[in-house]
Amino acid sequence: MNPRPGKETPPPSEAARGRSGRGLLLVLLLAAVASIVVLGLRAGARASGFGEIDPAGLTLGELPSWADARWTEEFERVLGAYAPFSAEDERALDELRQLVASFPFVEAVGPPRVHWPDGLELDIAVRRPVASLPLEDGFLLVAADGTILTGFWPLPPRIDGVTLPILGPLSDVETVFRWAEPGDWLVEEAHTDALDVAVSLAQHLSRDERRELGALVIDASRGRQTSVEEPGVRLELEDERLILFGRPPYFDAPGELPVAAKWAAVRRAQALGEGWRLVDVRWDRPEIVLATPPLLEAPETAAAEGTNPRSPARRASAPVDLVDPLDRGLPGDLGLGDTGQGDTRRGRGDERLAGLVR
Repeated sequence: MNPRPGKETPPPSEAARGRSGRGLLLVLLLAAVASIVVLGLRAGARASGFGEIDPAGLTLGELPSWADARWTEEFERVLGAYAPFSAEDERALDELRQLVASFPFVEAVGPPRVHWPDGLELDIAVRRPVASLPLEDGFLLVAADGTILTGFWPLPPRIDGVTLPILGPLSDVETVFRWAEPGDWLVEEAHTDALDVAVSLAQHLSRDERRELGALVIDASRGRQTSVEEPGVRLELEDERLILFGRPPYFDAPGELPVAAKWAAVRRAQALGEGWRLVDVRWDRPEIVLATPPLLEAPETAAAEGTNPRSPARRASAPVDLVDPLDRGLPGDLGLGDTGQGDTRRGRGDERLAGLVR
């Protein structure tokens, strides 16, 4: 994580790169399509011989329901210390726009417009959280482009009743992640690949389906080394459930199953309720490990009736392979540890690691 003197545009993850446009206008249009609300910022312009803009009077409009209330607090605190300037000062107006753009939760800012005598107006798009970053004592929000947003959470954050996916691997909590701060962004492949999985999950599963999955950790540290023996990306769920995902989305590799088919396989497992422990979605016919092995009829009886699930005819038509849990290793705990708010993030000094860019 390298310190940086000012706000820069973070390099987007593969998922964000696929959705973002080339230029501010397209970004703003896409933001509206993605339900990222365009907000108006207004302040009074006092007319006393010449117009004067007081940034302390700028206020955010109504934020979307998923926005963190601390964004408004940070905005008003920073703008409240900004000195008034002439409405005709183009340089000061541009500096104000850059200041607004520097907030981690701001995705894009339009040009400032002075409306006499009402005041100043800016159009902005705000970043929507899609995942959370685990720390030793809590969590931070992460947007689709990898930007870490304002706001610390002692427990895994929830939006609209859905717990945001937690980016792994959890082994990085004590190394790379411990230095993360709002305004930084993710750059390591393991983290951006995990973020792409989180974005893909939100695109392909409904809110109810994601809520049913519950809290999960996405470990993409070996996603690009996927093979028959190496399952690649792992989604580690509560109750010792596991999803083997293969390569991350948007990773072009011959023979890789389409990502929509992988999430369809997850839906098949969810249709079993709480009866599954593992689902391997890398194959045309996903393999599902049941918590309790199915009861099979006597082979001679089942074969006579054509109902033996292990018979070639039945296996050819079966949508999934049901695997005895004794045949495979099963996942362990998520290992989130104590998520109570503590003091372990204080006294960092100037140490930095390369996993996050500031």
